[in-house]
Amino acid sequence: MQTITNEYTVLFNTITDVSRSLKLIEEKLKFAQQQAEDIYIERAQSGFGGNQIEEA
Repeated sequence: MQTITNEYTVLFNTITDVSRSLKLIEEKLKFAQQQAEDIYIERAQSGFGGNQIEEA
């Protein structure tokens, strides 16, 4: 049986960690998008528009 060298173990573990981090980022971005869409819909339904961008 072929053994896995230490550098491949380090690489695999790092890739696994990064993959998990990216999945968490994806979930957070989806949640933020849902919140933004809810705010937009609520604003549009309340008569304040919601499709205009305010300039500073």
